[in-house]
Amino acid sequence: KKKKKKTRNNSVVSAFLYALPTYTMPALEVTTSASFTTKEAEAAFLTTMSKLLADAIGKPEAYIMIAIKTDVAMCFGGTTEPAAMCHLSSIGKIGVEENKKYAKIICDHLTASLQGLLANRIYITFTDYERANFGFDGKTFAS
Repeated sequence: KKKKKKTRNNSVVSAFLYALPTYTMPALEVTTSASFTTKEAEAAFLTTMSKLLADAIGKPEAYIMIAIKTDVAMCFGGTTEPAAMCHLSSIGKIGVEENKKYAKIICDHLTASLQGLLANRIYITFTDYERANFGFDGKTFAS
């Protein structure tokens, strides 16, 4: 028999996990208190991040989804300086070494694109989904 892992009950983590995005093949959702200077800068961030992640993950860009919510009221480390909370999800290609690479790409691009956002004010979570738990085009990837 396999032993069950013991997990600690953490209401903050539970609340964050409850709010995870529902689209995930691969998908990056960013919530930040920072903002873009123009709509063009926002569009450039989205399209560049899509290409960067497609290359890093090794999946077709046609399946990459990027969403960003800006100007969100946030407090991190007791201050309201610019901060971001990110979630990257995928079917496969999530793991210790891969996540290090993704974290660097995401932080580098966010800090270059959003004025005042520093890498040490960005949290990133990673989720590896089973094919049956991922829907697209009216079916799951297990279909």
